[in-house]
Amino acid sequence: MMKAANPLPVLFRASLQELRLFLVSASMLLCLMAPQELRAEPWKVGIAQIPIEDELSENLAKILLYHQKAADEACRVVVFPEGALSGASKNEPADMEQALAQIRKAAASHGLYVVLGGKSSGPEGRPLNWMVTIDPSGHEILRYDKLYNKPTAAMPQAFSIDGSLSSAIICADRWLRGVEELPIISGAKVSFELSDNFEAEWIPDLGWYWYVPRALRNGVYVVFANTAGPGRHGHSAVIGPDGAAIAASTGNAEELITALIDTSKASRGEATRRQQHPLLGRFWNEGLKILTSGSDQIKPPDQYSSPELEIKLAVAQMACSRKVSENVEKMKAMIREAATNGTDVVVFPELAVTGAREEDVLSADKETLGKALEQIREASRQAGIHTVFGMPHDAEGKRRNAAFVVGPDGAILTRYDQLAVDRPRLFTAGSAAGAMWFRVKGVPAVVSIGRDGLWNEIAEMTSLAGAQLRFHLSYDQSTGEHASLRRLQIWANVASYGTFTATVNAASPEGLHSPSASADGGSALWEDLQPRVESRLASKGEKREGYEDLEIYSPWSANCIVRAGKREQVIYSTQRVNRNNEHRSARFNPAMASWYALGARLFGARPGF
Repeated sequence: MMKAANPLPVLFRASLQELRLFLVSASMLLCLMAPQELRAEPWKVGIAQIPIEDELSENLAKILLYHQKAADEACRVVVFPEGALSGASKNEPADMEQALAQIRKAAASHGLYVVLGGKSSGPEGRPLNWMVTIDPSGHEILRYDKLYNKPTAAMPQAFSIDGSLSSAIICADRWLRGVEELPIISGAKVSFELSDNFEAEWIPDLGWYWYVPRALRNGVYVVFANTAGPGRHGHSAVIGPDGAAIAASTGNAEELITALIDTSKASRGEATRRQQHPLLGRFWNEGLKILTSGSDQIKPPDQYSSPELEIKLAVAQMACSRKVSENVEKMKAMIREAATNGTDVVVFPELAVTGAREEDVLSADKETLGKALEQIREASRQAGIHTVFGMPHDAEGKRRNAAFVVGPDGAILTRYDQLAVDRPRLFTAGSAAGAMWFRVKGVPAVVSIGRDGLWNEIAEMTSLAGAQLRFHLSYDQSTGEHASLRRLQIWANVASYGTFTATVNAASPEGLHSPSASADGGSALWEDLQPRVESRLASKGEKREGYEDLEIYSPWSANCIVRAGKREQVIYSTQRVNRNNEHRSARFNPAMASWYALGARLFGARPGF
């Protein structure tokens, strides 16, 4: 038997200097790691929800006052909103630096980390929007310019608070995934956002709809600091890794909101799952590479174009039985109803054919599922409409959670296997995005399932590739008011990338003879087709004509056109789609253009689409 090669001779061939350098580097790394682990104890954060005054001196005085307030509350970190250090008149660089010097001194005096937003005059009078993080010794450990104001600025890096990595976002930069989530993928456990949000940006029906999904899809804390006062909305909050609000302002008053942050509870589990996924991992790892060392230029694909026409969608919020035959008969009836109402597409929940109970999914054999598929194909052909629905199927000896799309001629247009599997004991995850794609009257469309919605990079990248219609299928077994709000918050994120979107959930099966798993509906239809028009109008306090009475009007995200209740029903909407999807991720983040180009390629359709 051949002996394994001994590595020691290779080591001894290295020069003495190289060996010393290696040992010193290793020792330094170990010394750095050990104290960090020891210091990673819970710490208290204080959010200074304050209005911005007209003069720099007034804002400085208020900032120093809240240093004292935070120290009195035994905070370790004090956070100020976007533009907190600013003034209406032009601020000379010397005045701003003098103000920052006083803040650094106060941080050291009180032993505080300070996360601070500022605004000053730049070249040609254009405002510069920035933030700094100051440690308890008074030293700056982060300075970051808002990319929405200065797209060529450097990407912000993660920074340490008592040994735990954190990251920072300035308001609209939340739209830039490299700012929002790459630092988390690289290890940050707390995401700070400093904002100066308009009053119209608070949507009561959606609550903290940017922050709860961010916490959930990463498994981290989210600290949101917003301004108070006229024209703003307050509602600063700390969201836990489980999506629950640990502490929050209930309105627009000036106040200090405090909460305990225990980073040991921020597992980053969901972020890790995304990074380790066969397909999504390629996307995230390339992003980390570009962030740290750059990469070769990746050319974006040609975006899929669309005819500019009206599309009518029907969401069939169906209550599922445990019996496949009963579900198929109900689906056939709802297909006929949708066709009678002039619908182009009718969409059903995830696992509509079998219901969501594990034993029913496992017991449905190939013959039963095949027969169900043929009946649905024939119903679609007779009705002359597209049908999108969820059903399990077996491939390569493994059960998949699939979405089937049947055309108006009864042909199977695609079968997509869920990428982000919710129940790994039951289903094997898909590894390719190409099957998400199909066309409706020439319009590019995608379908997704369940947790795919939480992993909203899937939604963004398919929009960059050119999706105009989005269909998201769910069978959410979590019920009640809290679950309903969380589902709506996730869906609002999914729908906010320039598409006409249907999000469908199963209806409550209560009252059926043989009910499947619990569910409570809440399906919705959304549109985000004119985002720039709506945001311009909102800045003037106006709404888009004809859209004033939607279920939820949200000028900086998708509008919810209509929502279903808990029970079985069909809801409808007609919208005119655009020639091209208007979402542009790299517009304010050119440094990451290659990353977005890769994402559009990875999540694009199969060849020949």
